[in-house]
Amino acid sequence: MREVIGRSCVDEKQFRSDFYYRLNVFPVRVPPLRERRDDIRLLIEHFVQKSAKQTNKRITNIPRRTMDRMMQWDWPGNIRELENFVERCIILSRRSSLEAPVNELQLPSGNSLGFTLADVEHEDILCVLQQSGGGWQA
Repeated sequence: MREVIGRSCVDEKQFRSDFYYRLNVFPVRVPPLRERRDDIRLLIEHFVQKSAKQTNKRITNIPRRTMDRMMQWDWPGNIRELENFVERCIILSRRSSLEAPVNELQLPSGNSLGFTLADVEHEDILCVLQQSGGGWQA
């Protein structure tokens, strides 16, 4: 795997050499979340607790479909994107169940979760109803 910022970047004058040598004490490779899906559930639970505490909310439930969608997403922004998404979910949640805009997380091609389009649409409708205060709980 190619380094994001490596010696070649310094050679091509794309990165300052003094800064590179200051940072390049010991290389640490952290694989992206899509390569360590087992960590996603633990991170979600941690971020839910952290964000709920910061906003004085009590979240006691993460719906299974919400967790499944969040675990399946590739999180191209890695942990920062996941943390920001969970924080947004906490802000949107008005009850003890995590309300997540899962429609923002498009299912990857080759849907390995077994959801049908009807399942996804149903979940999206429930999510919108909950967010809009439609007065209906699933």
